[in-house]
Amino acid sequence: MNKLLIIVVTLLMLVTSDLHAAVYFVDYESGNDGANGTSVQSPFKHSPGDSQAKGKAAKVTLKPSDQVHFKGGVIYRGSLTINVSGAADKPIVFDGNTRGRWGSGKAVIDGSEELRGWKTCESQEAADGNPQWKKIWYCPLPDNCEAGFSWNISQGDQLGFISEQMNSDDPYIMKNKNYKSVPARQASRTSIVDKDLEVLKGADLNSAYVGVYCKPNWIYFAEVSSYDSAQTKLSYKQHSRIRTFYKDVKYNVMNCLRVIDRPGEYCVDRKAKRIYYMPYQELNEVPASISIRRVGVEIQGAQHVTVQGFKIQKFACGFGQSDGSALKATPGSAYVQILDNEMTMNRSMVKQGVLRMNRVTHSLIAGNHVHRNPFYRVIILDDYNDSEVRGNVLDTNSGTGFVCFRTKNTKIIGNVIRNHTAVHSQGMAVYVKSSNVEIESNLVEDGLAVTVQDSRDIKIHNNVFNAKGKSTVIGLWNGGVSTVTITNNTMLGAPTSGWQTGLSIFTNNGSSGTRYDIKNNILEGLGGRLPGGEVSENYFLSSKTYSGYASNSNQMIKERKSLFKNYDAGDFRLSGTSAVGAQCDEKHGLFLKFDNETEKHEKKVGKKAASKKKQLISASRSKASTIDQEKIKIALDRYLKSSGPALRFHYSVFKREVEIRGQKDGKRYEIFVPTLGTLMTVDIFKTMKHKDAAALASCLAMEP
Repeated sequence: MNKLLIIVVTLLMLVTSDLHAAVYFVDYESGNDGANGTSVQSPFKHSPGDSQAKGKAAKVTLKPSDQVHFKGGVIYRGSLTINVSGAADKPIVFDGNTRGRWGSGKAVIDGSEELRGWKTCESQEAADGNPQWKKIWYCPLPDNCEAGFSWNISQGDQLGFISEQMNSDDPYIMKNKNYKSVPARQASRTSIVDKDLEVLKGADLNSAYVGVYCKPNWIYFAEVSSYDSAQTKLSYKQHSRIRTFYKDVKYNVMNCLRVIDRPGEYCVDRKAKRIYYMPYQELNEVPASISIRRVGVEIQGAQHVTVQGFKIQKFACGFGQSDGSALKATPGSAYVQILDNEMTMNRSMVKQGVLRMNRVTHSLIAGNHVHRNPFYRVIILDDYNDSEVRGNVLDTNSGTGFVCFRTKNTKIIGNVIRNHTAVHSQGMAVYVKSSNVEIESNLVEDGLAVTVQDSRDIKIHNNVFNAKGKSTVIGLWNGGVSTVTITNNTMLGAPTSGWQTGLSIFTNNGSSGTRYDIKNNILEGLGGRLPGGEVSENYFLSSKTYSGYASNSNQMIKERKSLFKNYDAGDFRLSGTSAVGAQCDEKHGLFLKFDNETEKHEKKVGKKAASKKKQLISASRSKASTIDQEKIKIALDRYLKSSGPALRFHYSVFKREVEIRGQKDGKRYEIFVPTLGTLMTVDIFKTMKHKDAAALASCLAMEP
């Protein structure tokens, strides 16, 4: 790298930092722990806080305002433990190249190591009788891989999946639709009898598991102990939760070499200490890896810490073990900011979550993209108090998006949750003595959006929920729920068959003292017991339950499409001026509340910056009238990349999808947000405060 460029990059990173703060640089590919670590020319290999760090890197003790910058695009194979605190307005910052000035893209914190020593199976017998033996490879199981049903194997950006007797549609989503059904009389707590198990005759089952779907709506995994071909009986070790069955029992045999039959499938033979794998691509072109670390970033009781701009991937754990998380914060942590990170391909078998906050206060989780993480829950907020969760995108994960336990005085605002359709999963769950939780301006699609149990003072307001025929939308479960307010939501897509037909809200809570106020919503129907409260001024779209609520100014709407701008296209902005339903218009758009962050910044920067903003706007508006849409898109992208994450996270939900549909009088632009079908007409400069406007004005002046 040119020496002048190195100096410039370093200075640019230092310019916004505290004059007395230290700034460290980490490059896992070319760094050295014996270097001073204070410039991009002499970076550390390992970060302060990594147990693998040696030399000068291991001796660093971070202080308030210190920053640690990771080189963008570089895979960092390690874990970070943050147990030192910053101070008010002087956080310790771990940065994964948010400004894009060192390297390319996000820095990657990776929990896996490359698998080596691959060989092809020599014969069908060597592949346990598998007819596709010519496509199956094997390699030694690394010594540092933990035992249990925890193996997390991937090839590049494609996650592998444990071999299954009955193949699932998607390795990221744990469903039972592909499971084999047998009458409950053919199952017990330790065995299943089924003639279709004959395919396992003579198979090596020493490391196999069976997934059993049973009450209460869950899949439990047990180790296979034997198979009796004469009785077609599969026996497995007793599991404490496999005890109560539905009318039919659903099961699936997994981690068996005999049943590997499609690219991406693998099994681990613990006895032979081998991994068998049918690769997606040639292994010499795209190496396969296995997760060997449990946690990417752990904040241990630290305060005033920011983790931003990373891609955190491929961390895992198994039964009887903790973690399997990309990031977690432990009790005592406070004033933590988790901003603009991507978390993917992490696997937890013990419900730990991809991101977990445990007894954490006054913190913020914002602008993160969490996707393609198999098994169990996604973001767990356990005793997460006086805090916020804003503007995150959760997509195609196996478990529930947000789970609140004992969470108090917390806001969940402006998040997008899609395709969380695994067994026992939903968009958001508020459980176990949570109180004063606000769920506002979120979009949840593809299933059950919100469930509440054993909690009070829960406010569900101005959300768009679209179950797409897969489930009811809101479930208020029996057990200690009191005072739930559901107002101005648009709730669509209730099932058209089964007990949930036409129901947007279902409650089975009949406790005395419970109050549900359900007002100004657009909903299909309301079912179950309503012990107390008011149901008024709602639009019902289904006649199934409307007759019970025909009074109190509720209305039956026969033609639902007339309520929205473009129902078929998923544009659920209201077509009229009604106060019913989620307000997705210019004044009440689902994400416009994030403007409060720039308003706070406006108070800090003072009159001098305000004056500079006016000058920039005046100089730029004449130019803006001649700028084509493509250049505006490029300018917006530059603006988003160059502004600090605290100022930009409120745009991060739609920054990759924003579409500018035109301009009016040279100054105003229609910005369409596909994630919500939201159309906002805004003056770009007016919506930005001071240095935001200056940054965009500079971008507009640049050539694309």
